[in-house]
Amino acid sequence: MQALSQAIGNAYAAISEYLKPLGEHVAEPPYAAYFNMDMQDLDIELGLPINNPFPEKDKIIASEIPGGEFSASLHTGPNSDVEPTYNALFQWMQPKAMNGPG
Repeated sequence: MQALSQAIGNAYAAISEYLKPLGEHVAEPPYAAYFNMDMQDLDIELGLPINNPFPEKDKIIASEIPGGEFSASLHTGPNSDVEPTYNALFQWMQPKAMNGPG
């Protein structure tokens, strides 16, 4: 989990540094979309929402969150302490027949 926390922090920092010279500012809180929970082959998308299109570079690409029903949580504190937040989110989703992750 520590390696994941560091990788996520590094990714957000890289995105922020890329956006600075473009004059872009983060418009909403950062997000992480988990497309699986396989910790050996994790597939996630990390993003900092902005208001304008931007030129893509290397692994920094533009994407759009599709419309529809979704769940979200906001974790405050170190990423190493995020597991209870995920557990609460998935527990909330179950009776509503929402599928996760994603």
